[in-house]
Amino acid sequence: MINKAPKHPFRLWLQGLSLPDLLDVRGHSPDFSGSRAGYINTRIQPLALVLALLIPAWIPVDALFMPQGEFMVMAGLRVVAGTALLVLFFGCARNQLTLSQARFRLAVLMTAPLLLYAAARLVLNGDVAPGLILGYSFFPVLTVVMLTVFPLTLREAASFTLPVVLLYAALEVALGRSTDLQSMGGLWLLVLVTLVAIWSVMGQLLMLLRLYRQATRDPLTGLFNRRALTEQIELERARSRRHGRPLTVLLFDLDRFKRINDTHGHLLGDRVLQTFARVVEDNLRETDHFGRWGGEEFLAALPETGTEGAQTVAERVRQACEQATLPLANGQRLGFTTSIGVATLQPEESLDSLFNRVDEALYNAKAYGRNRVVEAEAPTRE
Repeated sequence: MINKAPKHPFRLWLQGLSLPDLLDVRGHSPDFSGSRAGYINTRIQPLALVLALLIPAWIPVDALFMPQGEFMVMAGLRVVAGTALLVLFFGCARNQLTLSQARFRLAVLMTAPLLLYAAARLVLNGDVAPGLILGYSFFPVLTVVMLTVFPLTLREAASFTLPVVLLYAALEVALGRSTDLQSMGGLWLLVLVTLVAIWSVMGQLLMLLRLYRQATRDPLTGLFNRRALTEQIELERARSRRHGRPLTVLLFDLDRFKRINDTHGHLLGDRVLQTFARVVEDNLRETDHFGRWGGEEFLAALPETGTEGAQTVAERVRQACEQATLPLANGQRLGFTTSIGVATLQPEESLDSLFNRVDEALYNAKAYGRNRVVEAEAPTRE
């Protein structure tokens, strides 16, 4: 018997990082992207308010140490930046937004101090107190440091920080200071802070990913848990009512699953649950929502799908389960079947009513002999 060499700790560490998820958003689920957008928005709002108050508050200091012409330019820019940030602050009160909208708001937050920095470097000259110019020179570093409170992918972090570094370098070249020792030191510091900031935002994202998955995923199958799935169906119900589009749910139950556990053990039972989850996922669309409802029950929500279309999907899943098997230790193979209830959301119907109807349909599928699809009866009017 050949013993496999243990994996190197560095390789295990890399596997734990979820690198594809940290590099780009393509592997993120829509629900996580929506949650992250809201999280970013809640961080933008207090920062926008603080900057909206502090940036104009420096105007009296500029008035003491700047010539009249330069002061009028910088004071005007401070007022504009403060006003824009105040608008951003009130705009963040609406928390339901897409990831693209959250990125745009973050870009606005970063643009305000950068514009002040660029204007200060181009407008201020040797007549201004050196300490005042030095204060403005910290704005690029401040802008990058602000990013450290946001959960961002590497691609997002680079898209926000690279323009800051390029702006700093371009201004130094334009002012003929690219070879100046102080300028080179400032660039080195900015790059160093940028690298640390990128590492920090990716760490924030990794932590958020792990917490999100622990809170919303079933640990055995990796599917939505009941709470997270219910939240998704709530959103789909609201969308269905708003646009008058159908929404149908399928409730699955593995037939005689207790017998599988009692006969073959819980480890094989877990494998059956995992196999069943993959079979159903293979027959659903990316826009459908699927999760573990409890025990051996699973539920799928099919937006933009009426009863007839949902029954077709359910029958396809039922037949796929009939064909799926798992190997046993004795060389034989174990098969399994599923019973499925189907219910389509009716106008003004509550989710509780919908879930009760599909549960009753599943009960009827069991009572009629299992391994079949049964449509729910229409809701009764009180």
